[in-house]
Amino acid sequence: MRKKQSQAPSNNAVIYIRVSTQEQVENLSLELQESRCRELCQKKGWSVLRVFREEGQSAKTTRRDEFQRMLRFCKDPKSAVGRIVVYDLSRFARNMLDQLFTEKELKDVGIRLESVREPTEDTALGRLHRNTLAVYNQFDNDNRSERTVAGMTQAAKVGRFPFKAPIGYINVSQHRGHNLIPDPRTAPLIRKGFELFATGLQSQAEVLKQLNSLGLTTRKGTPMSAQSFQKLLVNPVYAGWVSIPTWGLKCQGSFEPIVSQIDFDTVQDLIQGRKIVAKAYDHNNPDFPLRVFLRCGLCGSPVTGGWSTGKRKKYAYYRCRQSQCDLNNIGRDDLESKFIQLLKRLTPAPELVADFTSTVRGEWTRRQGDAEAAYAAVQQKLTKVRQRKDKLVDLRLDGDIDQTTYEQQDERLNKDIEAAQVELRKVESQFLDLDGVLTFAEKIVTSPARLWLESSVDQRQKLQMALFPSGLSFDGLEFGTPASSSFFSMLSRISGDQSLLASPTGFEPVLSP
Repeated sequence: MRKKQSQAPSNNAVIYIRVSTQEQVENLSLELQESRCRELCQKKGWSVLRVFREEGQSAKTTRRDEFQRMLRFCKDPKSAVGRIVVYDLSRFARNMLDQLFTEKELKDVGIRLESVREPTEDTALGRLHRNTLAVYNQFDNDNRSERTVAGMTQAAKVGRFPFKAPIGYINVSQHRGHNLIPDPRTAPLIRKGFELFATGLQSQAEVLKQLNSLGLTTRKGTPMSAQSFQKLLVNPVYAGWVSIPTWGLKCQGSFEPIVSQIDFDTVQDLIQGRKIVAKAYDHNNPDFPLRVFLRCGLCGSPVTGGWSTGKRKKYAYYRCRQSQCDLNNIGRDDLESKFIQLLKRLTPAPELVADFTSTVRGEWTRRQGDAEAAYAAVQQKLTKVRQRKDKLVDLRLDGDIDQTTYEQQDERLNKDIEAAQVELRKVESQFLDLDGVLTFAEKIVTSPARLWLESSVDQRQKLQMALFPSGLSFDGLEFGTPASSSFFSMLSRISGDQSLLASPTGFEPVLSP
């Protein structure tokens, strides 16, 4: 950093100009500021070394990219800057302490702050005038902020969303009383994400993978991250609410919700652990598929499982997680036999059986549509990469790039093409054979016990949740009254999961070869 200088400031100057919004950038406000600053420099005989242009940045703090770049430039002894010229002091800072502190830093290295509209002398009276302006600028900024918040609060209270539209919505100007409308491209994908996760049959990662394959992206066109998807799932705006916790506001929105309140609330229960997501956790032992799914009928805690070592062999037991509970050492084979008997007693509602074929066909049509959309998205990605490779070849043939650059970029594009082709093959495997779907669905309806026995631990857990969405309780002798899903709901939930549609051993294949 430059040392404190006692001599007069040099005649070298930099200009700093700033606007707060993109609209101001477009209406030539920056050009006007620069013109006025240059006129002052010419009048005073100061040489302009550089212009620092801040577009769309508030002056509430000094954490502005161009502002910080300017300070670093000015404090470099090689720059020999003597003055920073601004159109008015509010362009420099709207916070009194920021202005006073930064001015002191600059003065210590021999740099003066000059304002076109507010010229002041470096005297006691001049400093008082400048400090008064700093106080006024902060007051003006605080007053603007209060008015803005008040206006946004009032808008929220009448159901308008006062911020930039989240993914899934588009901002509109007072469209029939509301300012958000569902985005026809992304809203259906977000609705599908909530519906899939609300079933309890898939993890967030599994749902996100499907949505990304269907073309869900961020505003920058990149696949959505797990963190962004988590934030999306807990945002009440998708259920039609304007929620601003920092202002203590939650109001019913005037815009169309993307998801139902029931699905949104179910997703919140799953995220917060009030309901169980049926997935094979890493700590789950495949020898105990009913653990966590079952609850203790005595205390309500989850049931776990483990092995006990006897004199000659090991014994498998289920028990309550609470060590002080009386539900312990329930033989695994005995408990699972009772569960299988319960499955054998399941029968679909007669009125729904008649609609069995049409229900399955409808679900098949939906799944085919999803697979076709995913296929189109991946095919489009592959086409774009191939076009980029063709352009690369043209650049090399025209001599616009050297051989080394060509080979590096060609290798990267070849990897992108290979990855897209692998993804395309995965999507192709999602196309379902209707006869296979009908055969598999019939097995679910007529033989849920057999299906459970022949499934992997992951498939068993998902089948359990499909049949009993709220889980089951067991008191050591019998299961509590099960709240099983209807046949239609059961079929719909199981059909929505690709891993369950991959046939367990002994069933006809569902996926086309």
